[in-house]
Amino acid sequence: MMFRKKHIILVLLTLLSFLTARAEGFVTLDGILSGRKVYQVTQDGDGFVWIYTQNGIDRFDGHTVKTYRIEDLPQSRDQILSSTRLECDNSGVLWMAVKNGRLYRYDKCLDSFHLEMDLRKNHPGISLYSICFPGSGTVALGTSEGIIFLTEGGEEARYVTDRIVKAIAVKGTDAFWLGTDNGIFLLENGKVHGVADDVDVASLLYEGGKLYVGTFSEGMKVVGDDGILKDFGTVSLKVPVWAILKDGEGRLVVGSDGEGLFYFDLESGKVLAHYLADDLDRSSIPGNTVSDLCFDVNGNLWVSTTTDWVCRQSKGTPSIEKLAHQPGNPNSLLSDHVNVIFEDASGNIWFGTNEGVCSVDPSGRNWKNYPMPDLGVVLALTQDVRGDVWVGGYGFPLYKINPKTGTTTVFQDDRFNHTYSLLTDGEYVWIGGIDSPLARYDVLDGSFATYPVDNIGDIRMTSDGKLTSATIGGLCVLDPGTGSLTVLDSFGSKTLTYPVRCLANHGDVVWLATDGDGLICYDRNTGTARSFSKDSGLSSDSVTGVVVDREDNVWFATFESLYRLDPVSGVPIDMNGFLGVTRGSFNPNAVCRLSDGRLAFGTADGVIVFDPAEFSMKDPGQIAPVISGFNLPDGSKPTVSTNVDLLDRITLKAGQNSFRIAYSALDFTSGYRTSFSSQLVGFDMVPRLSDAAGEIDYYNIPSGKYDYTLKVIDKYSGNILGERHLSILIKRPLLLSWWALSLYAALLVAFVAMTVAWYRRKSYNRIMTEKINTFVNFAHDLKTPITLIKTPLNDLESMDDLSDKVRSSVMTANRNSDRLMSMINNLLDIRKNDRDWSVLRLAEYDSGDYLDSVLADFSYAARQKGLDFSYRIEPGLNDIWIDREKMDLIIHNILSNSVKYTSEGFIKVLAKSERRSWTLEISDSGIGIPADFQSRIFRGSYRADNARECDESGYGIGLMITRQLVGQHHGAISYSSVEGEGTTFTLSFPKKYKASDSVVFRKESDTLEPIPDSVQQDPDNSGNRILIVEDDAETLEYMRSSFAEEYSINTATDGQTALGVIAEKNPDIVISDVIMPVMNGYDLCRSVKSDVATSHIPVLLLTGMTDRESVIRGLESGADDYIVKPFDMSVLKARIRNILNERQRLREAILYSNNASARNEYSNKLDKEFMDKVISVVQKELSNSEFQINDLCRELAMSRTAFYNKLKSLTGQGPNDFIRIYRLERSKEYLADHRYSIAEVSDMVGFSDAKYFSVCFKKQFGLSPSRF
Repeated sequence: MMFRKKHIILVLLTLLSFLTARAEGFVTLDGILSGRKVYQVTQDGDGFVWIYTQNGIDRFDGHTVKTYRIEDLPQSRDQILSSTRLECDNSGVLWMAVKNGRLYRYDKCLDSFHLEMDLRKNHPGISLYSICFPGSGTVALGTSEGIIFLTEGGEEARYVTDRIVKAIAVKGTDAFWLGTDNGIFLLENGKVHGVADDVDVASLLYEGGKLYVGTFSEGMKVVGDDGILKDFGTVSLKVPVWAILKDGEGRLVVGSDGEGLFYFDLESGKVLAHYLADDLDRSSIPGNTVSDLCFDVNGNLWVSTTTDWVCRQSKGTPSIEKLAHQPGNPNSLLSDHVNVIFEDASGNIWFGTNEGVCSVDPSGRNWKNYPMPDLGVVLALTQDVRGDVWVGGYGFPLYKINPKTGTTTVFQDDRFNHTYSLLTDGEYVWIGGIDSPLARYDVLDGSFATYPVDNIGDIRMTSDGKLTSATIGGLCVLDPGTGSLTVLDSFGSKTLTYPVRCLANHGDVVWLATDGDGLICYDRNTGTARSFSKDSGLSSDSVTGVVVDREDNVWFATFESLYRLDPVSGVPIDMNGFLGVTRGSFNPNAVCRLSDGRLAFGTADGVIVFDPAEFSMKDPGQIAPVISGFNLPDGSKPTVSTNVDLLDRITLKAGQNSFRIAYSALDFTSGYRTSFSSQLVGFDMVPRLSDAAGEIDYYNIPSGKYDYTLKVIDKYSGNILGERHLSILIKRPLLLSWWALSLYAALLVAFVAMTVAWYRRKSYNRIMTEKINTFVNFAHDLKTPITLIKTPLNDLESMDDLSDKVRSSVMTANRNSDRLMSMINNLLDIRKNDRDWSVLRLAEYDSGDYLDSVLADFSYAARQKGLDFSYRIEPGLNDIWIDREKMDLIIHNILSNSVKYTSEGFIKVLAKSERRSWTLEISDSGIGIPADFQSRIFRGSYRADNARECDESGYGIGLMITRQLVGQHHGAISYSSVEGEGTTFTLSFPKKYKASDSVVFRKESDTLEPIPDSVQQDPDNSGNRILIVEDDAETLEYMRSSFAEEYSINTATDGQTALGVIAEKNPDIVISDVIMPVMNGYDLCRSVKSDVATSHIPVLLLTGMTDRESVIRGLESGADDYIVKPFDMSVLKARIRNILNERQRLREAILYSNNASARNEYSNKLDKEFMDKVISVVQKELSNSEFQINDLCRELAMSRTAFYNKLKSLTGQGPNDFIRIYRLERSKEYLADHRYSIAEVSDMVGFSDAKYFSVCFKKQFGLSPSRF
């Protein structure tokens, strides 16, 4: 009861300061702290506010809270917790003194609290109550055993008293005020002096030579210069005073445990302000149990309470009054939904709501309500010249209120049942609505006048006496004197498509708030206009209200937001943050500028009243960004052992490329106007923007160095208020480390070098291949004339009537043509050097026999030029292992050069045996090799200048091939040469070889020439037709004349022409060259063998290509035989006869046998399938006497001509004869079975006339069916 009385007295004493207290509201930090009970609050040197709750120690930066918990801190008893003190030393480092004797210090580098001292180790049972930092690194501790001083060196000075030191205040050097549980003492120069007894001290403040004392139950005391303890203040408090501070204006701020917060005059002790908790006012302090006070560096007051969180009273915060309906309290708004606001001549403010009308006097304390249950929504208010307040709205008649008596007068005129706007102009009241035209009422004579303007939402008077109306069709301007009316619906480039809600006239400018076209500024003098919409940054194009303040700033609202517009800059600023409004719900036309300059906006949640002059658009100053956390996905920390906000650089392992960064800012008053910009430079293309502190996640960031940039930006000016950088290095994986990259670089260089070398070699090989192909093609072309030479020579040699001299000459020519052909074949075998010739096929030869045979021709050629040719084999060289084909080419290439380029002198060959090798030296006295060209003689297509000047021809590839072949023999080649004197080549070869993939051994007999096929005689092939395909005219004519006596001949010069001849003539055999223009022999053969109409025709290929690949290619194309040029004509004719005889044998087997195995002898699959199908169809229709050749062609899907040619070639019979013979052959089987009569057999094999059957049978077999 006593508490109630005292509370009422305190309220009365501070009633006059109500408006001031309201102007300096409090912001409560509820719901974000670790606990509701708050015992201590302080700010450290870095600007963080520390708040000690029953659940831990919270660090607040203005946006986010981080909680620290000390495991061994007792948290079960409030008396222990409430005795815990948080204080910062002179360096701004936070200390915590706990009643149980433990002293903690916050280490910001490690971001944790560390135990500095446990007093009970040396002082068992001691309790710790207060902490003070007098300077020079000294810590003063108030304990249950007196005061203890700790120095930086760890030394301890103790002054024992029998009192508990609860508070310490520094008076000066070596002078301290001590507040105890039973008195006040002064410790000075190491001596303790008593000042006052019988006083239980809770807090001390030494200021201006006076000691202000907060007691446990006796209110405020003061010790002046006289050293006498006296009462302080005009209020007697009987509750603990836990905190005393002095603010920047020289006032004493006192926090009491039960009576809230006081502001005292420092000298007189008069109460300047008293703040108490008010559940209906969120701007009040949250609780009356004040436990601690703290001023931050910006002058903001922090108040902690042991029951209801902590709050902040910000210095310089604009005064924002929020009026709301309080249920059961008539001294408040009648309804929260306020639609119109109006100030009368006496300064009373009127509010039109959904429930009726109410007003409040200028003091803000006295409210009057005018509820009218039968009324609808109030939308318009005005006061006429007689002082009556007119009320209009939706769904009720127009009426007026007498403010003095409260009586009302109703206008029973249905035209005004939907009034949206009222305006007083002298003795007139203008009335605008949606169901009636614009009306003017004369208050003095009661007359009405109307104007042709309807659907009016607002009416305003301009400075020059014009009446402007906001209508559904645009802006209407009426001259009341003349009655002229102007309607505007286009403003600049914008034509209105939505109604105009509200107007604001300011000089010659009209501001139009539209329902969907944004805000429009129209200058009546110039006719110019500009508009503001969502494109300008507004939340909506529907503007609910607009007003101009005293400083010509335009304030306008959408449903969600309130904006301030500087007409000069033309930039709208969202003011919701200034007002503390998250979503405004601003009502249409509910805006008013009061006579004192304040603005009032009606919303669906009450009224917001503020002074626009108090809102500063200047930057709030520098704000420090804070990186408050850096965590990996598993919640672990990176490899750092310090507070991340103190770091300039973080290094992460290769796998730590996903992380979360928490950011904030040290700012306690400007959070509503700041935003954050975060960017990981090097990864983020653009900054990430946020209106509030938070966290940002990064995933799978590539290895590299990044700069995380955090900026605090003022929303309204766009200026950067603070910037913070953190370098982040993500190490490369082991395989991407610097040494690995160096290795890769080295490998890359090696690869590039190898690639370049490969490319050069490839280019070189390509060029060489082109050149060699030229030589090879040339050599191949030589085979045709050689064939024409050799074949007639063979014919001459076979004649019996030749003389011995002629025969010897012919044999010599024939032998040399063979040698020339062998050389050409060797040249053609160059192509095999990388394939077949990569294998060394060795055989053992007698060195003498081999050299005699290979050197004989060169000896003859040398003697023909008059050269001395000699060769010698030294003793000891017997058998040698060589690949004869390759060795022949080696010796030939060197000796042919010696013979060509030696015009006189000698050629010597010496073969000798070494220890593990044998050597062949070839010397001549020829032109020699110039010194400048000796390094290039083994290059392809290279000839020295002196060689070119000779008459001898050459291609420059012989020595290149020679070196390759010597290398394949695992040998070596060297030379010495002097230009004009001669050259010596030395070839060295191993005596023994080891078998491997590239070395195989064979017997000498393996090299023997193949024996020609045996010749089968066929006396009658004259009816056969041969197609000869050859592009060389002489060869073609020679072959035509050679076969003309025995066969019918057709010719063609290319494969394409040959196909046409085949289709027309259906030859019995095709003889074709391989190398031809248009279509070569391989493709011709493949085309013939893949067409069922021609697949039966044998194809014999003639070619100069002797390598195995060419032979295999020819056979795979379907060739029946493959003859190598130059060929023996007799052998060729024998091959042709054999093929034709075999074809005839196969015809008879097919025709006169029903055995399917005979058809399996066809070499071509298409031929077998053809005959199988023919016999199958004929067999199926065997008894069908109506079966005709057309039926058979249809079954085989072939033309009659193609079928005839095919069957004739395979069987020797036409289709009708084939069917007849086949039927007769089957009839023999039936007759031999002796189960059927001749007539029955005749029917079974398709003869409808038995007599005709007998005639045919006898003609075919020489016997009648009966005799058979």
